[in-house]
Amino acid sequence: MSNTNLKLSSLASRIRRDALRLVQKHEKYCLCDLAAALGVPQPSMTKHMQTLKTAGYVRARKEGQRINFSICENLEAKELSLLEIVLTMPEEEEPQATNK
Repeated sequence: MSNTNLKLSSLASRIRRDALRLVQKHEKYCLCDLAAALGVPQPSMTKHMQTLKTAGYVRARKEGQRINFSICENLEAKELSLLEIVLTMPEEEEPQATNK
């Protein structure tokens, strides 16, 4: 997968976008707190954050038993612009199940 495809596909998940918003807002965020805030099991949150780390959007720092994530400081201007655009776009409401 090309670097461009990796970066774009990593932003396709609403959970990852929501996680990025939290990390961006708080400068750093613990994995366990991200999982709780987003209502996602911690193993799933670990995979989502690994995807964002592989794409180069976040970095992880272990502090004791906690893993804190922050936005990568060495993102290029075009990557920062893409993040800003994607993270400020309004999310569509989740489709409601209809009983027929």
